[in-house]
Amino acid sequence: WLLELPDAVTKVSWDNYAIISPVEAEDKGWNDGDLITIKANGATIENVPVLRMPGQLSGSVAVYGGKPIKAQIDKLTKNPEVVVGTPGRVLDHLSRGTLVLGILELVTLDEADRMLDIGFRPDIEKILRRCPQSRQTLLLSATVPPPVAKLATRYMRDPEILDFSTNEISVETIEQFYFTVDPTRKFALLEQLLEREQPRQAIVFCRTKRGTDKIHERLQRRRKNKKASVACIHGDLAQNVRDRVMRQFREGQIQVLVATDVVGRGIDVSGVSHIINYDIPGFCDDYVHRVGRTGSMGREGIA
Repeated sequence: WLLELPDAVTKVSWDNYAIISPVEAEDKGWNDGDLITIKANGATIENVPVLRMPGQLSGSVAVYGGKPIKAQIDKLTKNPEVVVGTPGRVLDHLSRGTLVLGILELVTLDEADRMLDIGFRPDIEKILRRCPQSRQTLLLSATVPPPVAKLATRYMRDPEILDFSTNEISVETIEQFYFTVDPTRKFALLEQLLEREQPRQAIVFCRTKRGTDKIHERLQRRRKNKKASVACIHGDLAQNVRDRVMRQFREGQIQVLVATDVVGRGIDVSGVSHIINYDIPGFCDDYVHRVGRTGSMGREGIA
């Protein structure tokens, strides 16, 4: 299957459907290593968990960099039914012999377009070549650019193409506004918007890691006397820091999260009411993914 899906929640639902439905349909137990899901980064693995149903799937293991590999090896020795990992760490376990794909039945490439964008194609192809020929393969992607279609042609046999994306650039439940402002006045406008809108939770997107840090530090200084907390997340932060920030954001302890596009995909936090594009994204697809952090599954949002 090659699936083009409109938002993170839909992709998570399809991830879970792919895992659960064979169990329901065939009414049989699963062996270890039945499914491996490959994701672009550790943040999405930590925050988009595999669904577990009573009496059906259990024992999923997440393998990704920034976490002690020994703990992952210990979990893999218990023959988990589901392994979710990033390409680099999956290859690491394959080379160590701690992950064996001989009886694998299904492999899912989540965020396929994003993984190709950030240079994971060689790693993905190495993993797919290690998978059994008789496997089922799912490519889940919000967009299907030519590189994704080429990957599907090479590693899938007569795939079913399911397109659930809409013709509109974004969903109707998101109100979208833009402001024309001089660069020197952008931060003042950001403060005014946060003060005026009083978002339940907001994500402020910046283009660079350095810019994310700068905006985060300035907001912290200006809002230190307010109860609402501010945090930031980007690829240069240690994995345990990113995990902590996302956990606090999901729990509502953080009101304003300043971020790069590392959280632009694969993460759904139901409390996000506002998205602010402090910097214009480099690509149209990135804009769609950014604003899609609010307004998904029929919820209203503002961008």
